Amino acid sequence: MLRLVSFCALLIATGLVAACSCDGAECSPCNPYEDDVVLRFDLDSLHGGFRRSDLQTAYMVRYARNDFARPLDTLHYNRPNDGRPDYRRLDGFSALAFAVRPDGEPRAFSSYSYRVVLPRPARTYDVTDIELAGETGKGCCACYQNTRKRFRLNGTYTTADADQGRGVVLRP
Repeated sequence: MLRLVSFCALLIATGLVAACSCDGAECSPCNPYEDDVVLRFDLDSLHGGFRRSDLQTAYMVRYARNDFARPLDTLHYNRPNDGRPDYRRLDGFSALAFAVRPDGEPRAFSSYSYRVVLPRPARTYDVTDIELAGETGKGCCACYQNTRKRFRLNGTYTTADADQGRGVVLRP
């Protein structure tokens, strides 16, 4: 009788371990751009938006601090992504995304600030005080998901929580 109880307990334990195992689980790839800040240009020029030609001379500068005193690098918007993994163009020329946690960067993302410059319409957009938060899901296919994306855009706090990559729209 004791052998039968031990055998049943072992069988149940084996079944539970097999049910909890992730072997063979097919998972979609996690989004590597979950924390990216996306700035989307309003291209409805009939109703006051930018013209595509306005974006041809646009560029973005990353600064070492929020005071815009020491520029680190520049992305020219009309070049094909400049081969940089920390800056991306989306949807052709209608949006610009940038990673605030570039791979291999030891500095905290909050120590950077960004300035988007459109010389032709003489517009600048400053992104400072970036705050991010996220969590990793549970289960076999646990991916990191951003739960908080907040920053100052030209001095005004902007929240882009769970924007699914749509981004903040920049208007002239």
